[in-house]
Amino acid sequence: MHASIGATKIDEVVKIDMTSVRPNLVLMSWTEQSGNFIVQLQDHEKGIVHNYARLADGQLFCAQGVIQAVAPA
Repeated sequence: MHASIGATKIDEVVKIDMTSVRPNLVLMSWTEQSGNFIVQLQDHEKGIVHNYARLADGQLFCAQGVIQAVAPA
């Protein structure tokens, strides 16, 4: 997973659970090494991603962004 949220950059391998809601709409969830639990809705038709997270410290974090392709490492 590669992500940039403001000045924070995340680059780690995580095990995900994924469900196809309909063509080009995917629901994913995972737990990061930090303990953050993320639920993400990816709308590839509109190029938008919605993130909902329960951070390790108990806070809620919600964000929306643009889907961008990343070249394989």
